[in-house]
Formats: sequence, C-alpha cells, structure tokens
Amino acid sequence: MKKKREVFIYNLLDWPLMEKHFSDRAKEGWLLKKIRFGVATYERTIPENYDFKVAIYPKVKPFESINQKQIEPYRLKQINKGWQFISAYQNIQVFCKKMNEEALPLERKFQLENIESHKKLETFSLALLIIINLFNIFRIYPPKLQSFTTNMGLFALIIIPLMTLFLTIYVIRNIRFIHKRSEWGDDIEKYNPSMKSLKMFRVFEGMMMFMVTSTLALAILGDIFHSSIFIVRSLLPVFIGLTLGLVLRRFFAGREMSSFAKGVIVLLVVGVTVSTSMSWVIQGLDDLESEQDQMIAWKEGTQIFSSDEKWLYEDFEQRASFLVPVYQRYRGYTDDTDVRVTVIEGMTESMTKHLYSLLIADHQKYGRFTIHYKVELAELTNVIYDEAHFVMTPSQWENPENGRQLVVRKGTKIVSIHLTQDWNDPLWTDTVENWMADLLLGSVSET
Repeated sequence: MKKKREVFIYNLLDWPLMEKHFSDRAKEGWLLKKIRFGVATYERTIPENYDFKVAIYPKVKPFESINQKQIEPYRLKQINKGWQFISAYQNIQVFCKKMNEEALPLERKFQLENIESHKKLETFSLALLIIINLFNIFRIYPPKLQSFTTNMGLFALIIIPLMTLFLTIYVIRNIRFIHKRSEWGDDIEKYNPSMKSLKMFRVFEGMMMFMVTSTLALAILGDIFHSSIFIVRSLLPVFIGLTLGLVLRRFFAGREMSSFAKGVIVLLVVGVTVSTSMSWVIQGLDDLESEQDQMIAWKEGTQIFSSDEKWLYEDFEQRASFLVPVYQRYRGYTDDTDVRVTVIEGMTESMTKHLYSLLIADHQKYGRFTIHYKVELAELTNVIYDEAHFVMTPSQWENPENGRQLVVRKGTKIVSIHLTQDWNDPLWTDTVENWMADLLLGSVSET
C-alpha cells in the first residue's frame, strides 16, 4: 500500500489546524495512520469525508514522560462513544470517524486546562533559555576573533540571536493564551484562532527549524572535517546529558515526588555526569595525541625557541573554519621564558584585515581577567609587513623587560609572537623579528 510521510511540527495550540489538515488529507485520499518521532504517516485510500478530533490528554507533569498505559481507559471510553483511535504523539490523541457515522461528542472538557498546564511549564523553561541566550549574545557580541576560528563559533554568531528572537515570540504567544484561558474557562468553543495565523506561525517555525538544523549540520560536518577532536570534545558530553535526561523522564513517570525534588535530582545527576564525561573525553583524547604529532608543525620553531633549554610545559592547538582555514597556536615555557606563537592564514585579504582589526580591538577593549592591554604601533626593520602592533599588559608597559606581544599582518596571514624577555635588548629584538620573518614567508608546516 502506498504511503506518504510528512514532518509533524504542530504545537498544542494548533489542534484546530491539525483537525482541518488531517480531514483535508483524507479528502485527497490520504488517511492518517500514525505519528512517530515527529513524522506523520498516511496511507493511500479512497477519498472520503472524515471528521478528525484532537484531544490533549493527559496533563503533562514536570520532568516526566507520558505513561501510555494510564491513557488506555480514556481512549477506550472514546472508542465506545463511536470514535476510532488513530495515533498519539506525546499527549496529543487523534481520533476520527466518517462524516456519515454517528458518535457521541468526544470528551474534551479538560482540553484548555491541559494545554495551559503544558504552556506554563514550557514558558518557564523557554524563559530560562532566553536568559541564557541573552547572556551568550552579550558574551559573543561584538564578535571576537575566536568566534571565527571554528564553524560552531560562526554558527553561534548567526543562530543564537535568531533563536532568541523566535523563543521570545513563542513565549509571548504562550502568555497570551494563558491570559485568555482565564476568561474562557473550559469552553473550547471560545478558542477559535484564525487558521491563517496558525498556518503562518507553523511556516515560520518550520523555516526556523530548518535553518537551525541545516546550519548546525554544516557546522558539525565542517568541524569534523577540520578538527574531529574538537567536535568530539564539544558534542559527546551533550549527547550523554540528553540521553540521561530522557532516561530520568521515564524513571520519574508515576512516582509521587514534588517538582522541586525532581528538578534538583535532574540538575545534580545530569550536571555531574556531563562534567565527568567531559573531563574523561578530554583526558582520553589528550592521551591519544602523541607529542610528536602535536609538534610537527612547530618542530623547527621550538628548536629555535629552546635550543639549549628543556620546556617545562608545551601545548599545541589547531582549529579551522570555513572562513579561517588555518589557526594554529603553540605555547611553551621554562622557569624564566614564556613563548606563545599564533598563526592565522588562508583567508581572503578583506577577511584578514577584518580579523586583524578584531584581534587588536579585543586587546584594546576587553583584555583578559580584567587586565586591559596597551596597544601601540610597531616599527620593524627585518620584516616586510602591512600592519604591526605591540601589545602589552600594564606591567609590561611599565617594565619592558617583562616582555610583550608582537602582532603582524602581511597579505592574507596574521602572526602573533609573545615572548617574556627584555625587548629593549637588541639581541631579542632581532631574534623575534627573524622568527616573524620566517613565519610570514612560508606555511606553518615549513617553519
């Protein structure tokens, strides 16, 4: 038998639209058979007039999944009234009958009350998410250099503001319903929304979902291609937390516990598990990375930096995105020397200029740990460059022997060298400029 499937993206407030949509499909010869995992499945049949009814039952409880066995008596009661049960999706119960068949009215006196209960819980959750998103927007805007060095960072710049706007519209819609429901009581006939407005909101929500999922998929695929370790570190703990949350919902089903107690248990169990799994993932991946693999790109550089010294600590980081194909950072230090080298390349010239201005602006406006850096133009003798700046902490500004950072742009490459040595010493000045010239000339792997 021929089947047809479509994404089921309806909201509880859309139950009149669902009834009309299912009835229209039946007139076209497609009868609804089931709704599973967000997909509605239809089977080919003779076009007929069907009367579809949607009941919202039972009332959703915080942190609980719906126990389908508890719904069986209600379904059986409606079947005995002459209705055919078709399918259920969460607490959406779908019934139908042919137009020429007799049946007693479907029991739905609880409809608006159950929707209101769900919407109150949903509004509270979404409001918390909006607050978190606003904090993230404040943190990532104005955009900083780090946001451009991973695809997930680019994704955040685009999607978080859009999602915040969409969630705000969603919350306002819920609040309007909750307010109106106090006037309607349990009379579902008073809930008579415009089908046109419901359809417009469904299209808007569908477009947002498609935009978010497609952009997220591109970001994940891009980061897997550029840096599989980064994406595993970022997403694996999240998947573990989501899976554990679903397990806890089933655990709470039917248990007599207060919503506060359930919330505390969820936060503790999910928080501890996610943080523990994250540390395990990071530690495991660090163990898998050999020192030799980490240091291939910087082998010659580290020999220059530490020809006669043994580093107490070394760290290498490599990232990339669609806009920034190469971002590599190396750090090593001894008791009295700290060296940090960053190379960014592979962008267009206009993007390189923009990232360079962001890098300088980050130091001028924000700094780190409330330390505001001092920035001044640099004049170099051994390096051919387009732009160059010195970056210093206040203590380095006052005491040049504590070192400084040199940031240089040439064409489509940005190189930054930070060294805690006396830059007034001509020996170190010449040495750093020679390193900078070498890094600007070739690719990082050839340095």
